[in-house]
Amino acid sequence: MADSLVPPQDASDYPLLEYFKTAIEEGDAFLLAQKGYNKIPEAINSIMGDNQDLRVANLSSVTSNHVGKLATDLVAGMTDVIPIRPPASLSIQDAYGVIKRRSTTVNYVRYLCNEVYGCPEKAGLIKPDRDGSMVSLSLRNTRVGQLLDKLGNPFRERLFGNRPHQEQPRIPAVDLFEAEIKDETRNEKSYPVKMGQFYEKDDPDGQYKAGDPRNNWSYIVEPGEKLYPGKRLVVFTSTARLYDGPSIYWHGMFNICKLTLDPWPWSWLGKAVLWDLLPLQKSLDKHLRVYDDWLEKLARPDVLADKNSTSKAALDRMDTRRAGGKYQHNPIAGKGMQIVYPNPLPPEFFKGLDFYVQEMRELSGVADVSQLMRLNQIPSSDSIEQIMEAMSPSVRMRSRVIEAFMREFATMMAYNISQFMTMSQRMTIMGADGITPEDYDYDPSSLIPAFIHADDFGPDGILTRAAIQRGPRPRFRRAKEFLRQFSFQVSPGSLLAASEVQRKLLYLQLSRAGLIDHWTLMEVLGIPNVGTPPMGANSITDRLLAEQQMGLGMQVNPAGRKASGQEPPRLVMKES
Repeated sequence: MADSLVPPQDASDYPLLEYFKTAIEEGDAFLLAQKGYNKIPEAINSIMGDNQDLRVANLSSVTSNHVGKLATDLVAGMTDVIPIRPPASLSIQDAYGVIKRRSTTVNYVRYLCNEVYGCPEKAGLIKPDRDGSMVSLSLRNTRVGQLLDKLGNPFRERLFGNRPHQEQPRIPAVDLFEAEIKDETRNEKSYPVKMGQFYEKDDPDGQYKAGDPRNNWSYIVEPGEKLYPGKRLVVFTSTARLYDGPSIYWHGMFNICKLTLDPWPWSWLGKAVLWDLLPLQKSLDKHLRVYDDWLEKLARPDVLADKNSTSKAALDRMDTRRAGGKYQHNPIAGKGMQIVYPNPLPPEFFKGLDFYVQEMRELSGVADVSQLMRLNQIPSSDSIEQIMEAMSPSVRMRSRVIEAFMREFATMMAYNISQFMTMSQRMTIMGADGITPEDYDYDPSSLIPAFIHADDFGPDGILTRAAIQRGPRPRFRRAKEFLRQFSFQVSPGSLLAASEVQRKLLYLQLSRAGLIDHWTLMEVLGIPNVGTPPMGANSITDRLLAEQQMGLGMQVNPAGRKASGQEPPRLVMKES
């Protein structure tokens, strides 16, 4: 049964591009309707310190970019992803599709047509969408940039209009879209269908034959099966379709992980941590500018002079900030010059500065994270468990959200490593341990076993004759069955610094008890240049035996009181 929403792969470019044009408009409208979406450019400008107000030259324009500092501490990230028919849940994997949009040069997209997607005839259809110069990109999220977009496309005016060549932008840029969708279309033909890219003729060197797949994401679909068991990938611009076929990833997921630190059920984007800090940052800058203007007035105070005793020319030449100034006036004609210093700022002024800074730290959660990092200030009676229990609920919630994000990301990475990492690359990273017996089976140079499904083996665990005659199944099907046996778990709170300290103390205690080898201990402590264990010592027990043969082990200093290892070391300052 075909999906009636998306035009099929054999359709012309026009209906497919019109479909995605509508999908992009709907996705943009959905994002614009989300509360706080319009604050993203303002938050970006605040992080980069670009929020400069137009002020008189003799007034202060100083800023203290605490938003940028807090954003760096929180390590936030954003992506330009447009959802297609977004779900009510917070996971992007439940959406019907996603479109990744990035701006690049026209020549690069034409290179992709010739060298990557194998459609050189489409290179001439790639037309620029906007100016890609740095001036244009800097205005993209501003009102001026939005107004310029509404005024029309200058490249099209250059191609089809009468504008002079000197007025045209220098870097033609185009939007490149990658759409991944859930296409449930099945093979309704009575014969197998090839999906992806296949060789059309035999290789003279005998490395491949006609009909062999060019890559490990191309496959053959039998009658009645899904054409896109993973996802359907369409790469296009506003004027041409470059690729339309199966997704290149075995994991069958959208190649995007959505991270929402503060999720809320009524908002798909959730609530960004920095949004509450923007008004506080503005108030903080106002206070700092008042203080800066007060300092300037203190260094160059006002001067009162009687016009009858002091000429205007002499008063204009007077600069109270310059040292060694000499001035004269006529005391008989009027009152002399008076220097008026500014009144002192009230003490509440400086309390207000401290209030804004502390309030920003509290709202962002950085104050709680900083407390976890200062273990040298914790009383000796407190344990790591009590530290974690004392964390604010917002920090614990964000830690759990990141843990869920890491599980989804790790699943994708497991598939990507098995799909794209070659045996030589694994050997470069892991040495001899990077080679598996599966690299030498019926499907060599792949860590995916050639036969993995249960129906490939008989009751005695030996391959059946039918499986041997048929040969290995497609790799992406075997990868799903093989990686289904693995799981990635994140211990609650393990992404926090306090939990890491607890884990290090645990391994240190086990090492003192002789239950952990020094290779494992150094790895947990993050100490480099320890070296690799002997060949074949893969488990902790094997490594302990290797240490005994090498005469290694935990050495205890006989001098002084023995350390208990129950508490982290503390920094104590004493004065005599």
